[in-house]
Amino acid sequence: MVVFVLGLPGRIAIARRHPDAEAVNLMGWLGFLAVVPWMQAFGWAFKPTTVIDVRYFPKQEQQHIDEEIAGMKGKTATEQKAESKEPTSRVEDESHP
Repeated sequence: MVVFVLGLPGRIAIARRHPDAEAVNLMGWLGFLAVVPWMQAFGWAFKPTTVIDVRYFPKQEQQHIDEEIAGMKGKTATEQKAESKEPTSRVEDESHP
């Protein structure tokens, strides 16, 4: 039960494709030392994940985030994309011919 609770912020961040998923995961696991860091990691996992980085185009940044999350799951980026075909991406494809 403790293992489930300590890893919860990281799993939420990975599921939401959070750009800082690795940091949230680490902070969640280290939160057993004190309750406050775990609570911060839990809140951080739900933080809106809009990334604006002037060094990259948004598509490149999203690809980089997908690669990091795939690495955390132990998969390649192509395996991750095949696994997570979201309905929203199909709607975007239909709206842009």
